[in-house]
Amino acid sequence: MKTQNKLSAVRAPICLLISLLMAALCIGGIPAQAQAGEERETLEDIYNGHSELDPFTDPEKFAEKFGLNKEGDLDPKELDYFYYYRQFYVTLTEANVYDVTEIVDVYFANPQSGITRTLPRYDPVADINNVKTFGYPKYSGIYSDEPYKVTESGEDLSIFIGGSDLRYKGFKQFRLHYTLDLGPDSVSGRDEALIYLITPSADRPTLRTVFEIKMPKAFDESGVNVVCSDKSYEGIVTYSVDENTIKGETNYHTNSGRALVVRITLPEGYFSDAKYRFDTPTLICLAAGALMTVCCVIIYLLSRSRSKPSDVIASQPPNELNPVEAAYLKFGRLDDKKIPLLLPYLASRGCFKVMELSKGNTGKLDRSSCSFSFEKSDELPGMHTDERMFIDGMFAHRRKDDSGRITVSDGELRGGFYTTLRRIGGHYENDKTSVCAHFFPFMGRHMRLVYRAVLCLLASVGIALPISYSGTGSSEKLGITAFCFTAALIAGVLFVMGLFKKPIKAAISAAAIGAAVYFMPVSEYVYYPRHIAAFGVLCLALILNFFSGDIKTVRTRYGKKLYDRLVGFERFMQACDTGGLKALCEQNGDSLYNMLPYAKALDVPLPRPKALEKEYLCNPPSWYIRQNDTGGFTYYNMTYFYDTVREDLTYVPSGAASFDISLVPPEILGGLKKP
Repeated sequence: MKTQNKLSAVRAPICLLISLLMAALCIGGIPAQAQAGEERETLEDIYNGHSELDPFTDPEKFAEKFGLNKEGDLDPKELDYFYYYRQFYVTLTEANVYDVTEIVDVYFANPQSGITRTLPRYDPVADINNVKTFGYPKYSGIYSDEPYKVTESGEDLSIFIGGSDLRYKGFKQFRLHYTLDLGPDSVSGRDEALIYLITPSADRPTLRTVFEIKMPKAFDESGVNVVCSDKSYEGIVTYSVDENTIKGETNYHTNSGRALVVRITLPEGYFSDAKYRFDTPTLICLAAGALMTVCCVIIYLLSRSRSKPSDVIASQPPNELNPVEAAYLKFGRLDDKKIPLLLPYLASRGCFKVMELSKGNTGKLDRSSCSFSFEKSDELPGMHTDERMFIDGMFAHRRKDDSGRITVSDGELRGGFYTTLRRIGGHYENDKTSVCAHFFPFMGRHMRLVYRAVLCLLASVGIALPISYSGTGSSEKLGITAFCFTAALIAGVLFVMGLFKKPIKAAISAAAIGAAVYFMPVSEYVYYPRHIAAFGVLCLALILNFFSGDIKTVRTRYGKKLYDRLVGFERFMQACDTGGLKALCEQNGDSLYNMLPYAKALDVPLPRPKALEKEYLCNPPSWYIRQNDTGGFTYYNMTYFYDTVREDLTYVPSGAASFDISLVPPEILGGLKKP
């Protein structure tokens, strides 16, 4: 019992001591808690979850803190979010480039996916001074620490910061950076800087705004003017100038739809490094137009310089050319109907004789009354490769008869000679040993095609590229579908126009230019450099298209020399009168017949005076043998011979158009049964 009494006596003072200590701690905690309450009236404490300044928990205290106690002022309870605190840091360069960093604290009453920042696409300096500018200002370096998306809407650039899959609640800080290049100052007599800190399109009110603007060099402080369009409040903005830095802040909130602008009047030439800067699509457009013009002018001048007509008149064709080579030299191309002209030409040179075989005197000239047989002679020296191929194709696999002659009928050539024509055509086009290989330089035969290809290609790129870009800054991209469609449309229009004559081209060009001017987007204060460049390229393309029909085939010096002589002979055939033809026939009775293959090759109709026909064309040429002369011989006989031979040599059997006997190995051909 004594021990318990002793413990009770000790326990009592210990408990009293503990009680006193706890009381002291409680008493000491009261002022600490009160002071912590005072510190929570800062934004940092609100971020930590305290709610003393929450506008929806205690709107009266919030309004008293930020001066929202006037009638008609901001009511936070009516907003889903608003800008609590905005900081702007702007640096200007002598190139009239604005580097802007904005830090904004936003209060979200309800969960939101983000905020929208709106920037003017037009030049604010030019707009406020009613001056028309060349293109929109260039935004670049757009960046935010949160997901963002840039879109163009009318005359504004909208930057949405956030995302559809995000939800912000309470206080959130966003950071936005961008660079604005205004280029040369648009106001004459002075330079001017205009910074829209808060644009008129602001969708939410701002409680406080702080800004700092650094200028590149000294300026007159009296030229600084800070304007807030919320004119109902006097002295809402205060600012100071310290050397080249302007600092300011608002001491009252700014309502939505109200702008905060800093306007600085500067001496002329203040932005000494400012230059016009064209974007990449515009530069490509201008380069395409310049390159197109240079290439087309070079092709045109080269074509004209190599195609000057000569005054030579020749009564004989060039000895170096047979009729088919002459046609190739004139037109730069061949078809199967020209190559059979080698037959009368080689016959006139004595390579073989043509025999007209009568099937009975029916009184008319057709296949039922006559046929033709060809008897091979000794080959003449100096034959061209194409001529030798023609002879070999005619008399291939033909045996000698009992008298030792090698003959072939027109029926035997029909349906099989087309393979020889293809080989000869390929020889003209591709073989470097051909005489024709020396007539034209590379692409010389297709100068008009090259001209139109250059025109269509570069015009399509120059016109379609600049107007197919969308977006701005880092979000700018090329619309592939729009580019392909526009390029195809421009190329198609130019190609179709190339098929018409100049009077029709003039009407189409005028309509195209008028439509381009009508639809070219030019706003009240802004010129669009991309569309102006595209319009210029379109005008160049339409003008250059006028000259596409004047482009001539370009020949080598050797080809031009032969061409001049050939044109002289063509001119002779066109202008030759009865007297001239009579003189030729008196010198050589076969002159008109020898001239006929060249006339058909060059598409020149020969005159047929009746006197000459009765006197000189009543007998066949020396290489043409008739089995029965009782029916008489006229110019019509020779024309029928040409048409019949051409039909036989160019006839392709049904289903054999893709078969080329030249591709069959020789060992197989050697085993075939020969007729």
